[in-house]
Amino acid sequence: MEAMAKLRMAHNTWDYVAGGAADEITLRRNREAFDEIAVNPRYLQALTERDTSTTVLGRRIEMPVMAAPTGAQFLAHSEAEVAVARGAGAVGTLTTVATGASRTVEEVAEAASGPLWLQLYHLHDDLTEFMAGKAEAAGFSALCLTVDGVGTGMKERDSRNDFSPLMGDSWADLRERPDLLERARFDEESRSRRPTWEKLAWFRSITSMPLVVKGILTARDAVKCAEHGVDPSWCRITARASSIRRWPRSRRCRRSSRRSGTGWRSTSTRECGAARTFSRRSPWGRGPSWWVGP
Repeated sequence: MEAMAKLRMAHNTWDYVAGGAADEITLRRNREAFDEIAVNPRYLQALTERDTSTTVLGRRIEMPVMAAPTGAQFLAHSEAEVAVARGAGAVGTLTTVATGASRTVEEVAEAASGPLWLQLYHLHDDLTEFMAGKAEAAGFSALCLTVDGVGTGMKERDSRNDFSPLMGDSWADLRERPDLLERARFDEESRSRRPTWEKLAWFRSITSMPLVVKGILTARDAVKCAEHGVDPSWCRITARASSIRRWPRSRRCRRSSRRSGTGWRSTSTRECGAARTFSRRSPWGRGPSWWVGP
């Protein structure tokens, strides 16, 4: 499927979708860690009934594979987030819509038949509150707050190609709110407003949807999230500049989980298109789940 996509997409667009940050060291290391995962088959089991379903935040999905939030989906398909939500719903699973999507939350909700979460970078209080309220009114079931950065990291492939997605195709939800669109900038000022532990109470107060924290890397911080009243924490893997030369996060999270003895509160992760969340003992899901996306 990846090879087919590469053949169909323009070179610059493919590099944007497939590339990692800087020297792509994290991208390579996590690909290697992913390849080390092996399946341990169980034989002599009765196979008359097969059930791949699980639950996430109390919502049943047909399989533990979900669509992750990815930016600039309009580069790959004319229907962008609408097509992803429709496809995920067709197989009975969940979609997380990214910050600055090219389709409004209402358009996505109309096409979706599965659960929807909204992923947010916190760029400004007014913008976050507006988007949280808009998503909740559209029927979204969780707010997913990214805490490990704002926007993408430095991607050398894009620099070489002199490529950047057109902002005019993003932020569909703000097209009638130019006052908020002015605040939707991934700049140094927005980076200075990264969420803090103390700020989590405010994020919880602006919506009745469950709050998911995205970007946690250690069992210690996963426990701290639970102590601050967060619902599940999502241990994120992206080959962004801030993660260069780090130990492959899938190994690091699993090892820190075992060492700290945090049990169900811990999270294990995966780079290169999938992130496994919710441990088998998690109160939020009956089994491990995988997020599909870059």
